[in-house]
Amino acid sequence: MTLEEIEQFVRRQPFKPFILHTAAGFQIRVTQPDKISISSIGRLFVATGEDGKPRLLDCSLITGITEAETFKVNYRFQTAGGSICEITKTGGGFEVRFGGELLGSYASAEQAARDLARGATFTPSSGVDIAALGIPDDLSKWERL
Repeated sequence: MTLEEIEQFVRRQPFKPFILHTAAGFQIRVTQPDKISISSIGRLFVATGEDGKPRLLDCSLITGITEAETFKVNYRFQTAGGSICEITKTGGGFEVRFGGELLGSYASAEQAARDLARGATFTPSSGVDIAALGIPDDLSKWERL
């Protein structure tokens, strides 16, 4: 993709959240226009996902952009290290996100929590071992929103 194509999503009025899809299969959800900074030269830009961590990206590694479905986070858990895990209701089930990255889709919130607690999801781009974070499989231990 080009920076111009990415800028089109950033500058839309009114702004609508979107998802950047990378060649490695990761997704970065951009929820506000101030969460992305595009270089005036070159192909690099910085996007800050829902986890608050900025990522330096090369636009040539972005394989697509889609409008983000507006969804409400149903459950949230903050790990001892400060990372945020979320389980959200979507049209067809529930999605698990860690640090803003989509790690899997499930038929139930309970199954999503169980798989996340066991580390039986896609591995986040940070490479962190999800199973070692002490994420509970019992949703009663999560913050319900």
